[in-house]
Amino acid sequence: MKKRFPAVLLLLAGILFAAKDITPYEDGYIYTDAMRSTLYFYNGGLQTLVSAPGAGYYYTLSADQHLLGFKWREVPGGPEAPALLDLKSGEITLLHAPADRAGQVSFTKHGDHAFTIGDSLFVGKPGTYKRYDLGTYANLAPVSPDGKRAVYNDRSDRLWILGLEDGERLCISEDGYGSVLPSWSPDGRYVAYHVLNGDLKIYDTLADKTFHAGKGADLRWSGVPGEFAHTRVTLDENGGIANTAVVVRDVGGNTLFSTESPDAMETDPAFSADGSLLYMRDGKAVKSTIDKRLKKDSGEAGAPGALPVDPVYFEQEAPGADSYLDIPYVHQVYDTPGPRGYSSCAPATAAMVMAYYDILPAWPFRSGFGNWNDYGAYVHERYHYNAYSFDLDYRDCNTAETSCYTCYGGMGYMWTGGSPSSRMRGYYEKHGMSASQSWNTSWSTVAAEIDKKVPFSICNYLSGSGHLIAAAG
Repeated sequence: MKKRFPAVLLLLAGILFAAKDITPYEDGYIYTDAMRSTLYFYNGGLQTLVSAPGAGYYYTLSADQHLLGFKWREVPGGPEAPALLDLKSGEITLLHAPADRAGQVSFTKHGDHAFTIGDSLFVGKPGTYKRYDLGTYANLAPVSPDGKRAVYNDRSDRLWILGLEDGERLCISEDGYGSVLPSWSPDGRYVAYHVLNGDLKIYDTLADKTFHAGKGADLRWSGVPGEFAHTRVTLDENGGIANTAVVVRDVGGNTLFSTESPDAMETDPAFSADGSLLYMRDGKAVKSTIDKRLKKDSGEAGAPGALPVDPVYFEQEAPGADSYLDIPYVHQVYDTPGPRGYSSCAPATAAMVMAYYDILPAWPFRSGFGNWNDYGAYVHERYHYNAYSFDLDYRDCNTAETSCYTCYGGMGYMWTGGSPSSRMRGYYEKHGMSASQSWNTSWSTVAAEIDKKVPFSICNYLSGSGHLIAAAG
């Protein structure tokens, strides 16, 4: 029996490096892996600090760099708990019993910390926590450095500042697109956040106005008031990523420094205690001083190079049939025909969704990596459906254009004359599906679709440019 197919939600595409979210610490670096399931310290030798599913997501350091805050899980998808790692003793302390909805840890400059459990925010120290009702669950609800305010998302991904002394609430984000990943400046005056259309914005709590910082990701504050670094994303005429650069700016709109390397991808900036800048260049870490007067590098200062990571494996119990949709899987790289599938997340996602609804017949094909898959050929190969030929060609190359591959099928359609953001909906419709596209999809909408047994395409924030997946459960 064929499955009934309703409207398909669409949202947006990306790259992941091995080492992520690097933070200079003492004479080395703390960082996580691309799966964000291990936290490492490296200073010429590799030390594993924590290994647990998702432990590397949004980890934080206390002001004195004595404690590391993270979220602990025993198994993927299992109960979670806010936790502290003592970086001197190696001792891990759970701040609350594991729960279904626990939030990340943040710190004040005075040594207090904060976290959420369900709809509640807790601020203080063990045994002396004060509890605040947010009215919603927020994974990220960072407390301000002075401990007097917190910022959090509501169910519609609007950002609110809560006064912890007077209880007043102020919405600081605009309607239209969801706003995520809030972070306080070290002096507590500004709140930076990401908008789901790719914009970076900064709210000034004193002036009550918002500064638009352009398209980008990975915003990090420096020790200089009002100064920050971020990854700037440059798109080509089809909406694909042409280049990324690391930029240092201030809230006055001044660009103080930019890497500006047309033949390299630079991402993940961070500041050292001495003011030097750390960032990733084509997968390797570079530490350099910056000349703000000349707005350029003044030379590398002990570049750490490639930061090592180890493979991470976790046992995971298969989810119940009532909570997980049995969607045929297509890996965008390993299950598709060509040697390059790194930009194919959108057509691979569409192939999975349409395979679930039995729209596409099985097409057994051996991939460029030797894997057999029933639906991966639709991502790159020519085919016909409902009298339409999916034979538009797209030349997919790496940044240096030393490796290129001509794609057809879903990849050719979505990247010819546009990008998945403008072409993916039409791709579904040419297969007889009813499709709608939303740029402001809340978590409650996502959960409701899954509860109705409806898989759909969704762009998540695994990278600054977004990454398309098929939501399954």
